[in-house]
Amino acid sequence: MSPGLRERADLIGPSLRAIRADLEAMETYRRPRSGVRAPILALGAVDDPVVIGDRMHLWSLETSGGFAHRTFTGGHFYLYAPANAAAVAALLLPAPPPRRPRRRCPRSPVRRPSRTPMNTTPKGPP
Repeated sequence: MSPGLRERADLIGPSLRAIRADLEAMETYRRPRSGVRAPILALGAVDDPVVIGDRMHLWSLETSGGFAHRTFTGGHFYLYAPANAAAVAALLLPAPPPRRPRRRCPRSPVRRPSRTPMNTTPKGPP
């Protein structure tokens, strides 16, 4: 660890809490016997040096629901590539409903009030 980083308690504290929480989760997690019923979408990069892409299919064992697997290129941080982020967003977000063409209403004639000169009074009974 660099000496300058040791002095940054604002960075060290939250980082250590996150690392401790990850380690605790890894140590205490017990896989449910039945898995979950929610669908799982496993995402990864074929060229990721950290996550083994050939093992991503094992997530299918964790659900009795649907399973899909998509791979990208770009290494461990593949999601930083705008094209990959857009592709993931398209997989996760529902497609907007198709736009219906606007119906054109037939134009009805507009009746405009007749203009009377300002200096004259209308003729006829009051």
